[in-house]
Amino acid sequence: MSDSPGIILEEAWSYFDIDDHYQTWFMYKHIDKDSIWVPLGVLEWSWEASTSRNQGHGNSWRVPIIGHVPKDPSGALTTALPLWSQNAADFHGTYLLLLCYKETI
Repeated sequence: MSDSPGIILEEAWSYFDIDDHYQTWFMYKHIDKDSIWVPLGVLEWSWEASTSRNQGHGNSWRVPIIGHVPKDPSGALTTALPLWSQNAADFHGTYLLLLCYKETI
């Protein structure tokens, strides 16, 4: 499994900072009609970075400062069921606003 997190930097922003933590669950469901999804394992991973705009250069950004990014995170076997309090779809339209700082003039 491979994932390369990233973000499209908006022209209206002057600074961007992110510190995200995730869990990737490995689930199995038997083909029987009444089967349910059961957990096999979970992988915890995160990434953090920050950058700011090069003033006077349009939509040009400084090279990001990369924080903690585990190279090869390890997972663990589990029988615990995952609990989700939010879904990625919950953040549509608001998630980036929480992490981006717009310079006011």
